[in-house]
Amino acid sequence: MNLLAAVFVTLTSACSHYAQGHPAASADKMTPAPAAPSKAMAPLHALQLTRQAVHIAVGISSPNEIDRETLASMLGSPAEDLGDGRVGYGGRIDPDWTFTLELSGTAATGKRLDLDFFDSTPSGTASTEAICAMDFDQASSELVRSGFSKATVHGEHGRPVSEAFARPGMEISVDTIRASGAQHTSDKRCIRGLTIKASTTPTAQGPGIAVAKAPDSLSTTPLDAGQLLLGLLDLIQATTSASDLTLERVSAALREPARTFAPGHFGYGGALSPVWSYGLEVKQAGTPDARLDLNFIDTGPQQKAPATAICQVDFNRFATALHAAGFARGTVRGEHGRTIYHRFERGQLSIKVDTIPEHSAANGQAAHDCVRLVSVQ
Repeated sequence: MNLLAAVFVTLTSACSHYAQGHPAASADKMTPAPAAPSKAMAPLHALQLTRQAVHIAVGISSPNEIDRETLASMLGSPAEDLGDGRVGYGGRIDPDWTFTLELSGTAATGKRLDLDFFDSTPSGTASTEAICAMDFDQASSELVRSGFSKATVHGEHGRPVSEAFARPGMEISVDTIRASGAQHTSDKRCIRGLTIKASTTPTAQGPGIAVAKAPDSLSTTPLDAGQLLLGLLDLIQATTSASDLTLERVSAALREPARTFAPGHFGYGGALSPVWSYGLEVKQAGTPDARLDLNFIDTGPQQKAPATAICQVDFNRFATALHAAGFARGTVRGEHGRTIYHRFERGQLSIKVDTIPEHSAANGQAAHDCVRLVSVQ
């Protein structure tokens, strides 16, 4: 089904969007979680970041060619050591937007470059002018001219949800956001997240495009947000390392058979309400590099829907359950104490959780936080 396809291609970028990146911030530090990246030596702008990321993609045959020297040449200052073999940058673009640029992985496992922009306003409704100097159409044209194939995946109401680009040895996924602000037309799209990674399948089109064309539904019984989060908690509590993230164990935890897309790649997806959908995806299943991403997606035209449909199990309940299961918690904060994301660590497992207020306008009351994205690796 097309909605299912949209969900999975959205995951590639959306999960990259919060699960890999984290802006320069002061953190409530904990062990063993590494600190968030600090600011680059010189201020960086969204145009410079996006343009250089696209130029890197155009100029290489594989992401494995990227190293910290490439990034230093690209941005004019040395990359920070982020721990766990990761290097990158993070900082503030303007009062409302922050960014992270992170290189992770090795030539043996496949390198990955993630560029993400974060709206740090309490309401999450900042004007996109600061991040849209190079818009999606400009980036897309440059990639297609350099030999990348392209697939656009649409959600409900015909809204573009995600974009996938591929050529042999490389995949690029792009998450976009509708432009807002006085200088932008309503149909213009800005790049909110861009991921360059080594291809994991032998096809020249790449898995992102293959998944985009998959027509089938996943499961016969719809799952709701509460079932997904409670099932995920059951799975996490009984998991000691990423190698335990297998098709059999995930299917048993969610009480529904997952759909297999490729060896070691499976998941679920579907609609939760007229304006909320979800995707749960596992890649490199059963290996030490396995990763599970659960993402709830606002498919409304304005992307400002109340999060009630995904808040049956709210963040406090989810975090309390993780704490009871022995996870240590840290909160990474930006300027003015704004929460960027939460991290939970136990042994060989690392979990990142992104939240969203149930209602964008809290009328002065404390926000009721819902879980928007969970990454387990």
